[in-house]
Amino acid sequence: MELNQLREIGFSQGEVSVYEALLELGKSKTGEISKRSGVHNSKVYPILERLIQKGLVSYIIRNNIRYYQITDPHKLISYIHIKKERLSEQEDEIRKIIPRIIEKQKLFEDKPSAEVYEGKEGVNTIFEITLEEWKKGEDYFVLAPGTEYLKSSELNDFFFKHHLKRIEKGIKVKLIALKSQRDFFKKYYETQRNYDIRYTDFVLPASINITKNRVITTLWTPIPTAFAINSLAVAGKYKNFFKEIWKVAKNDF
Repeated sequence: MELNQLREIGFSQGEVSVYEALLELGKSKTGEISKRSGVHNSKVYPILERLIQKGLVSYIIRNNIRYYQITDPHKLISYIHIKKERLSEQEDEIRKIIPRIIEKQKLFEDKPSAEVYEGKEGVNTIFEITLEEWKKGEDYFVLAPGTEYLKSSELNDFFFKHHLKRIEKGIKVKLIALKSQRDFFKKYYETQRNYDIRYTDFVLPASINITKNRVITTLWTPIPTAFAINSLAVAGKYKNFFKEIWKVAKNDF
């Protein structure tokens, strides 16, 4: 009888082998357990001790010799419950130290770093990461990617779903698009909350998305590629660039 499921609840392979051997042998001495399990005799002792501590093995002494046996198999369920309780405690402990980890991480936040995300899944990943990091009420600046919106229904669907998630988080967006895209944005975006759009003749070769501490430049080629710059200072400069264009762009909604 194989009990590989025990590996999935935290048993080592040695513990599984010893437990299986005891199940097949019944009350047994360590030498017998070692022979049946294939575990070296020197390792059988500590494994049995661990199983005893878990409440899954017990022993009796006859003529100063220990004979080991498994306990009630329902103890396996009790063991799982104990692990669940411990995991819950560990989760609480980890939650307590996360703020300190974040504070430590912030020491390196303004050191610029760059990442490249290739392919549809890669681009989706960086936008999902950005969504997770956003906090309600934060601004989001977007320079739309030329006429790609008008050509690709897949791209349109991608951003439409992205902005629905953004709305759920209460994130405000300011977007600058081409005047030629006016009808498109009226059709798909004018009813969305926290959305402010202006139009310009200024054409960009790529889309640029600016958040609190990240700038994402995306090339919507057949294999899309996103370049993410992580820096509060760099993001601030891009925001200033965006605001200058915003001043002269037209609001036609």
